[in-house]
Amino acid sequence: MEIILKVCHKMQNEAEWSDKILEPAEILGVDDISHEGIVIRFLVKTIPSQQWAAARTLRLRLKQALDEAEIALGVPQRSLWYNKHDNQTSEDFLNLLKP
Repeated sequence: MEIILKVCHKMQNEAEWSDKILEPAEILGVDDISHEGIVIRFLVKTIPSQQWAAARTLRLRLKQALDEAEIALGVPQRSLWYNKHDNQTSEDFLNLLKP
């Protein structure tokens, strides 16, 4: 959440955005936690018709800041268990996975 606020604050103080972003960002909090990741909801108020451009720019900058901080976004992961049966090799199992 600290990174979100820093990125929003920096963007709001830039000449290009200072007259388009009306108020400091407001973090509403953690909205959801699941196996896919965490949803953090926040608001950035803009002048009319600038919300989409601001959102696109902000998402890009947030992604870059999270990458720099080595914070991975929700990456689905799966575990695969293999029980070897008599006369079966791991190669036999891998062949089953091929399309």
